[in-house]
Amino acid sequence: MNITNLKYFVSAAEELNFTKASKRMFVSQQCISEHIQKLESELQVSLFERTPHLRLTYAGQTLYSLAKGIQEIEQQITDQMRFIKDAERDRVSIGISYPYGRIILPEILPSFSQSYPMIEFDIVSNVTRHLEALLVNDKIDFIIGVGPFNNQIQTETLITEKFYMLVPRQYYVDVPMSQNKIPDFKLYQKAPFLLIKQGNRVRDRVDELFHAQKFTPSVRLECADTETVVKLAFNGMGITFTFEMYLQHYRNNSPDRDDYVHCLPIDTLDPASVVIAYKKNAQLRPAFQLFRKSVVEYFRIKSPYA
Repeated sequence: MNITNLKYFVSAAEELNFTKASKRMFVSQQCISEHIQKLESELQVSLFERTPHLRLTYAGQTLYSLAKGIQEIEQQITDQMRFIKDAERDRVSIGISYPYGRIILPEILPSFSQSYPMIEFDIVSNVTRHLEALLVNDKIDFIIGVGPFNNQIQTETLITEKFYMLVPRQYYVDVPMSQNKIPDFKLYQKAPFLLIKQGNRVRDRVDELFHAQKFTPSVRLECADTETVVKLAFNGMGITFTFEMYLQHYRNNSPDRDDYVHCLPIDTLDPASVVIAYKKNAQLRPAFQLFRKSVVEYFRIKSPYA
């Protein structure tokens, strides 16, 4: 079926006047009539009643509804192809916290780059608090990390993660936790702790827990890197804390050490939401929107914990 025939038919169906339809389409009235006659001949139905005035038959009404749907799909195709063309050459700046960068980007970037080879990336890895300032000041396009963020930033939640206390087996105390899954830290008064340095959102949650119990830990080591403290905990050096995604990533890659540590899920004062964040009211470029869609699809289809 000829799309052009449908376009002329839709115009006539909406105007219910061949003269007006021809002016609207910048063609002659005879041209409109010929295209409609071709449709009627092809479909073997009458689309219009010509007397006493022009109006759609039941077949015409049905075809009009379907033809409008086809036009909408045609417009979507045009818009999407233009959108992709406009996005073919660009540079996207991603702010991402260290542990999530190691886990998420190798999963997403290779296939995305294969589909859109002309889109380049600038990866800025830092703690989320520092990335937040870069985003507000237009130094990066968006952030993948753990909120919350200030009110200048729009966020979309990708997943909500559990928070874990990792206790090497030589320091583990086998007693029930409280009903709200908060450990009694006094039981670990003599155990060494391995903590992320202050300024990190993991450390913020840990300090909240310690403060709530007026507990002062024996800190054997402070480090800016989540990977380091988790590995040291699995090697028995001390107790540490981490989010679910990184814990599962480590366990998947070091299954032989899984029984060295007790991984205790604990509640914090606010849920840990991994989000994609961008500046409010910002004009989101096509390349950014394409990559944002890939990130959302990754978390929707493939569990990062699998």
